Amino acid sequence: MKAFKLKEVLWVVGLLVLSRLIPHWPNVTAMGAAAILAPRWLNHSKLSLVVPVLALLVSDLILGFHSTMVFTYSSIFLVSWLSWRSQKENLSGGVELIQWSLGSSLLFFLITNFGVWLMTDSYQKNIYGLAMSYWKGVPFFVYDAMGTLMYLSLAIFVRHNRKLAVLFHK
Repeated sequence: MKAFKLKEVLWVVGLLVLSRLIPHWPNVTAMGAAAILAPRWLNHSKLSLVVPVLALLVSDLILGFHSTMVFTYSSIFLVSWLSWRSQKENLSGGVELIQWSLGSSLLFFLITNFGVWLMTDSYQKNIYGLAMSYWKGVPFFVYDAMGTLMYLSLAIFVRHNRKLAVLFHK
């Protein structure tokens, strides 16, 4: 496999930042897809694990920091790490796309809603408050899963379309 290039990394980070800055439905960004694909497409390098986290940091410099950043960043890093550990370059079809989309969105949902419950005053600090945090987060989970699946599909289509692949120097 070829080593990844700085230009590719900058393209990916730039597109990820843009996906967070343009108007979008809540949680419908390319971050989940990038966490899944970066390790696979950037030569399974350990450095590729931080590409999505770097994009989060750059976009948060513009959007502003928040009290649950450690949970957000950790969940994205964990998805990248799981993808990196899988040691597969490509996803093998629609079922695997759906599995990764739902799995990564579920991890993000569980970790970040726990963080909202723990770090903010939005919910009581008991089991009922935690349950309410998860209950109220369900629509965001659905948006995240749909966004991850959409961006995964789009990225795979662009990468495998010869006319568009010039952007990624396949």
